[in-house]
Amino acid sequence: PKGRNASGPFELTNMSTKTGDEYKGLKDKYDAARVEWLKKYEAYFADNKVDVIVTPTTNGLPAPVETDEGYKDFIACIMKALASYKPIHGLNHLPIPSIAVPTAAKHEDPKGGPPLPVGVCLWAKSNEDKKLIEAAMAFEAALKA
Repeated sequence: PKGRNASGPFELTNMSTKTGDEYKGLKDKYDAARVEWLKKYEAYFADNKVDVIVTPTTNGLPAPVETDEGYKDFIACIMKALASYKPIHGLNHLPIPSIAVPTAAKHEDPKGGPPLPVGVCLWAKSNEDKKLIEAAMAFEAALKA
């Protein structure tokens, strides 16, 4: 499967098929990139003087349901799902706290299916879980007001 980011499409790598030096090389590359992304993420808070970032919980409708045959290759199924949550799933690889808050909004299915619930995800800096929970509680209270 392919993913997409701001630079365009890219091939997703199925690490379960890698072994030995190839696995280690890819894992080392991933770990180094993860450190750089965490630095950029933490700098965003300082540069913009924010405590919390709010994003959609997902960036659209969920991945299409597979046929019974499609679910037999579990890893491929997960890789396809990850490819559909392009910009947001990258944050899930960082050691940062996040919390999902439901909203009354709905995704309208362009193919005529039933509307699906929409939520928002709040993200904070590492070790700022308390601040994140307080922000989520305030956000939820504001939605009810």
